[in-house]
Amino acid sequence: MKFDDAKLRFDLIPPEAEEELAKVLTYGALKYAPNSWQGLEDFEDRYYAAARRHLTAARQGERLDPESNLLHLSHALTCIAFLIWREHEMHLDWSRENRGKIPQPKKEQLELWDQKKGK
Repeated sequence: MKFDDAKLRFDLIPPEAEEELAKVLTYGALKYAPNSWQGLEDFEDRYYAAARRHLTAARQGERLDPESNLLHLSHALTCIAFLIWREHEMHLDWSRENRGKIPQPKKEQLELWDQKKGK
């Protein structure tokens, strides 16, 4: 018997989003160098600002980034992925302790879900 209930569900990640992330990372690796984003100065400020610029452009109806010809939303996703990476790097002990663990909903969330389901 296999106990997969306690494993993260990577199969729930939309493959389209994963592919878009890879497109932006490949573009950046060709333009600069692979993983050069990790050593950027003012890391948090620059990636928060870039994510917001890309989200704003997408929200205003501009689908594609004019420089890369990739989706603005893909660039925003990549910026957020970088920020998540940085969060894990800065809080390595927390990251190691919680790696692979499925987050458990709070009691209030469970009660709200039950109400919405009519229980």
